[in-house]
Amino acid sequence: MSYQISFRYPGLSKKPEQEAEVVNRVARLICNNPHVFPGSGYLWELDDSNDWKMDRGRETDEYIVAYRYGGGGNVSHMDKLRDTIVWRLGIEHYNE
Repeated sequence: MSYQISFRYPGLSKKPEQEAEVVNRVARLICNNPHVFPGSGYLWELDDSNDWKMDRGRETDEYIVAYRYGGGGNVSHMDKLRDTIVWRLGIEHYNE
């Protein structure tokens, strides 16, 4: 069972170079991995073990980070990770 978190980053999807940098920053933060792979089912795989994935809502400016083994036991950790990502990207005002 996977668990996912999401955050809003308005306008980022219209800036491909900046979007790629944000995805790479998230991958470094979560996996200490600067290499992002094209995903299957998601836009990006953040690690080579296929555990962490990231996607963007097609009609929204919401980004999704999913962990394959999330389940119910990691909900509080994932919520803290979301807060950390939002803080590190400086987008708290979009995600209150």
